[in-house]
Amino acid sequence: MPNRFELLRTGSMVTSTSGILFDVNNSRHFLCFTLEDEYREVKKKAHTRIPAGEYTLTLRQHGGHNTRYKKRFPKLHRGMIELDTSDRPEWSDILIHVGNSEEDTAGCVLLGDDCVRRRGTPDEFYVMHSTNAYKRVYPIIRDAIEADPDTRILIMDYDRPPVLST
Repeated sequence: MPNRFELLRTGSMVTSTSGILFDVNNSRHFLCFTLEDEYREVKKKAHTRIPAGEYTLTLRQHGGHNTRYKKRFPKLHRGMIELDTSDRPEWSDILIHVGNSEEDTAGCVLLGDDCVRRRGTPDEFYVMHSTNAYKRVYPIIRDAIEADPDTRILIMDYDRPPVLST
């Protein structure tokens, strides 16, 4: 059985989605909170969360994020954690990385030690202490991928997306 992680989406706002990341291999151990872009029926590039489902995780060795993270986390970084979306051609470059708000996501999954409603914007989530969460969670996922190239993440929608006006 492959190494598994689960992302349970727990809340939807007009501009963002909150979630919780678990390590299934370790008795569904809580790892951290997550933040993604909002739900949309029709995908808008860099402004829509990835559809629920199961994705293989890989370590991507190219791109701007990879270059920046090599410098930022030299002892930790061995590639960006990427969700393999090759069977969904309309989706690409979905990474797990540092960030705090939906402006930082561009469709990716952000990690944080806390998730709150953003001050002054009651319809948006915000994750805090993202770098701390990343430095703690990245090695767990990285090591799982290196031990088993069939490591996967299951993304489940437990939230109820808001009704969007047209």
